Amino acid sequence: MNTPHCPICLLPPGYCGCDLVRPLPSPVRLILLTHSQELDSPTNTGRLVQLTLPESRIVHWQRTQPDPQLLRALSDTAFLPMLLFPPDRDDLQSRPVIEANPSILPRNPLVLMIDGTWKQARKILRQSPYLDHIPLVTLRSQQPSRYTLRRGAGPRQLCTAEAAAGLIEHFGAQHAARQIRTSLNRFMHNYQACRSGHPLRTEAGSESRPDKQWGLTLPS
Repeated sequence: MNTPHCPICLLPPGYCGCDLVRPLPSPVRLILLTHSQELDSPTNTGRLVQLTLPESRIVHWQRTQPDPQLLRALSDTAFLPMLLFPPDRDDLQSRPVIEANPSILPRNPLVLMIDGTWKQARKILRQSPYLDHIPLVTLRSQQPSRYTLRRGAGPRQLCTAEAAAGLIEHFGAQHAARQIRTSLNRFMHNYQACRSGHPLRTEAGSESRPDKQWGLTLPS
């Protein structure tokens, strides 16, 4: 018998906190171009972004078959497409760069985020020629990552949820950014508790011990 898990956070009953998140507006539409290995990864945080921003979309990246709706969105003149990616590679130096700034909000911004490890992200960028013409968007400031479920390549390399929160915050959606960060902190806490079999504490301080049949397994 398969153990049931939340389809969003992939945590079992008793550890899922998705019902505490409510959808919020954002001036930026996000598309998460997600590597296949991330789609069902229990430590992926892109699903938390979509939980807060229901207008965002998760797109499965395929090298030989680009998503047709993604291609249409990127060519829609009603939106200004941008790619959130650091312009630190030699082949990106010539691209236009837009700074995320609420005082200079572009018309209908559509931001594409690559959802994967840095190695996967570079592969996606290199093997997706339809991204070649898209200007880059950068963040004015960046705090060190607090994501603890994986080891990053550097202290300022953010997970997907942290990058999305920083982006929409710079575009003026502070409330939604705070909720994404809160959801991420809760998810990391609950994930680690589930992994170790520890009970969760309620807001009143009492322990909430999920049923043993759910408590120790996470999808592989």
